[in-house]
Amino acid sequence: MQRYLVAINYDGPHERLAAEVRASPSAPTRSSTLSCRRLARGVHSEGQERALAQQLLDSITLALDGVPSVDGAVGDANLFGAIADELDRRPYDVLAMVTPPIGDREQERLVDQLVRLYRYPLSL
Repeated sequence: MQRYLVAINYDGPHERLAAEVRASPSAPTRSSTLSCRRLARGVHSEGQERALAQQLLDSITLALDGVPSVDGAVGDANLFGAIADELDRRPYDVLAMVTPPIGDREQERLVDQLVRLYRYPLSL
């Protein structure tokens, strides 16, 4: 069974993420962990950041109800720290990233940086 780490760096609508996970041909034969970084949307404490991220993660997990082998965790406020922490916890086969809409150039830069740092196949 392939293990996917889905790093969520986005607090917008997540219906597309749920639809893509459900439609994936490998969905029945893979396990996915959703790692939602803490998002600082005008809040002032780490506890508030963590609570907002947990609400987002709960909402996404609920949208994926019925998809086998999906779990989640709230990670560090730093995206790269959140990914590294989760990769230290357990092995994965694929790293997937959920971001707000970004331009092609920025996407290329992000993919290059993530592949160099973590040496995983990447899906954005």
